[in-house]
Amino acid sequence: MEEAELLLRGKLSESVDRLAGASSREEDSRSISKAMEYMDERFHHDLGIDEIAEFIGLSCSHFCVLFRKESGMTFLEYLTKLRIERACSILRNTEVKVYQVAPLVGYQDAKYFTQVFRKMMGMTPSEYRIAEQAGSE
Repeated sequence: MEEAELLLRGKLSESVDRLAGASSREEDSRSISKAMEYMDERFHHDLGIDEIAEFIGLSCSHFCVLFRKESGMTFLEYLTKLRIERACSILRNTEVKVYQVAPLVGYQDAKYFTQVFRKMMGMTPSEYRIAEQAGSE
């Protein structure tokens, strides 16, 4: 009887641990989704890791590890990707001048914006706009 009780307690403990782990992973996933939504809404501002971590109630280091684990990229990689995607949309769908796009997507320095854009897209914003216009004709 004592052996059965020990076995039962062990199984119960394993089940509780498994459920707690699943709950923790769901909470982590919700936290990162909340952070991404916050970034999506404020990408054009000067966003820092500290601000996002504080917003979701995590330490900076834990946020960084969790963000990478959940998204597959770093905070900065995600923010850059988000900004460049928005820049592409602006370049495709408006006549806004390239130097005016930079601050609209969170870059105060148009030259730096162009460098980042070129690195991500393999062409400058102007070249991108021309290529997109030629492709839609």
